[in-house]
Amino acid sequence: MIGLSLVHTHPAFAARDGGYDISASLWVKAVLQVSTTPVILVWKVVGTDLTPSGDQVISGYFYADPNDFAYGSQYNPELFVKIYIAKSGWCNIAFNHVTVDDVAVYSAHQYVGLAQQSGTASLANRLVENQYEDVSINDGSLSGKIPDTGQTASYTDTFGEDSDYRINPPAYTKLDANGKELSDSVTSWAMVKDNVTGLVWENKTDDGGTHDKDDTYTWQNAQDVFIARLNSERFGGYSDWRLPTVPALSTLVHADKPNSGPTIDTAYFQHTMPTDYWSSTTNVEDPEHAWLVSFYYGSVFYNNRSRGYHVRAVRGAQPQGNFVDNGDGTVTDTKTGLMWQQDEAGAMSFEDALTYSEDLQLADHSDWRLPNRNELQSLLDYSKNNPAIDTVAFPGAMSSYYWSSTTVVDYQGFAWRVEFGSGYVHSGSYKSTSRYVRAVRGGQVASGNLSH
Repeated sequence: MIGLSLVHTHPAFAARDGGYDISASLWVKAVLQVSTTPVILVWKVVGTDLTPSGDQVISGYFYADPNDFAYGSQYNPELFVKIYIAKSGWCNIAFNHVTVDDVAVYSAHQYVGLAQQSGTASLANRLVENQYEDVSINDGSLSGKIPDTGQTASYTDTFGEDSDYRINPPAYTKLDANGKELSDSVTSWAMVKDNVTGLVWENKTDDGGTHDKDDTYTWQNAQDVFIARLNSERFGGYSDWRLPTVPALSTLVHADKPNSGPTIDTAYFQHTMPTDYWSSTTNVEDPEHAWLVSFYYGSVFYNNRSRGYHVRAVRGAQPQGNFVDNGDGTVTDTKTGLMWQQDEAGAMSFEDALTYSEDLQLADHSDWRLPNRNELQSLLDYSKNNPAIDTVAFPGAMSSYYWSSTTVVDYQGFAWRVEFGSGYVHSGSYKSTSRYVRAVRGGQVASGNLSH
């Protein structure tokens, strides 16, 4: 039996101006036109899938928050939505009215602050459809799987370290300038597809051109100049390139690469500089700062947006999901398929954390383990701080460091830790130090209903 979805929107649904980014390039909004004050509705996903021909379907609905409307409830939809994105780029958004009051609907492709299309769904006009061209889909995995860290070497005799598990091993494909797949033996390529996430990454060059490895930008210019140039030139045939979020960029760090870097798989990501790269994620405590990933150390930190750093562009849909409180001391992330221990396990050493997680018996499951650094970082909500996590799903979360199962390869007496006060990922912690623990299990996204 599955528990009820929590009545809130998962961080994957980026809310902007009352609307929601439901994919890499689509934004939607719905407003209930009640007689008193219009009510901005909340979006909830039902599912995403690929058709046999490779087209993408996203289904969901809008509902009124009960705090905003007397009849509001996540179980009382006001508007059903089906979004169909063909491989050709043609997109149809169908808003289906299922309530009494009128609902104003809005959508945009490459939203920049204004809705591009709008309409009103009503008793007299049940269906409103908006259509766009050149909309990107995730032509790889829609599952939201988290890549393994790449750590395959063993650094302890205690079972449960990162290298003891192969869940989603990193896998990449080289692409040419038109998005065509190439063999691993080629020596020149334009883009790299992550076969685990489905994201497509820009490859760097050493030719003084648009993609030159030496170029640096301020955070704003990274978007207004560099990303804008890629999109205006339709690099790879697409115009939906963007800065990556910090969790997505961090998954490129290869945990078995030594410090001094670059800490990335250079067989695919050639010309990567062993230094820091911008993410799109700003620091919620100080919006003048934004998060970066170091490909020298592999760490995650923030700095002032006016400083110049390197940039790697990305494109592709961002799978969505929500946290489900299973009512038995566990929480399921429907985006990643991971099931998490809901309560804190207390603070302990790294070796004790491995043993504790392996021995844990919880909710009729005995296959718990300590999460690797990528899995643990996926719990961070960078729109929050102190703690930087969904406290509805994890009410006991501490604004402190938690152990991952991933060893720091250059300092094997250290292990990677994730800081849940603001969102740092640090290497500097002796394994004998006491840090908090949250166990995890799974890693494959289920089709249909999740069970436990």
